[in-house]
Amino acid sequence: MFGKIVFAASACLTAALAPSAAGAFSQDEIDKAVMEFRNKCQPLGGSMWADLRDVHATVDNLPPDHYQEKGWKKSIRLSVRVADSPSIIKQQYAGQTLQFGIGGGKNPGIFTGKRAAKALCGFPGQGNGDDVFVPDPALKFLK
Repeated sequence: MFGKIVFAASACLTAALAPSAAGAFSQDEIDKAVMEFRNKCQPLGGSMWADLRDVHATVDNLPPDHYQEKGWKKSIRLSVRVADSPSIIKQQYAGQTLQFGIGGGKNPGIFTGKRAAKALCGFPGQGNGDDVFVPDPALKFLK
């Protein structure tokens, strides 16, 4: 099952359900989760979104251990690539691919580890490459 939703003239979301994840989340749940991600990840999810290319969401029925420790039975892996010549995002981030883990249940939120991802989202831990978890109760609907 594949779907495509346009969020901006330059960035569209391709949502793919891997065969092992069929039925894990509906297309509507994926869309809603990405929109909530955009609300939480600022300014990347807002004014900078037009500088993104290749936005992909993949549902994973067997998330990594540290996601499972949050009670996630499945997750959404969001991958976005910054344009090679961004107009709003700083040139130092040009061409970089940023990865995010999105999940719900009893500890809903967003994981990311790359410094650029944390900086562009205003998340803590920008001085290192360790994974950071940002709680987001609005993602509780992802079960």
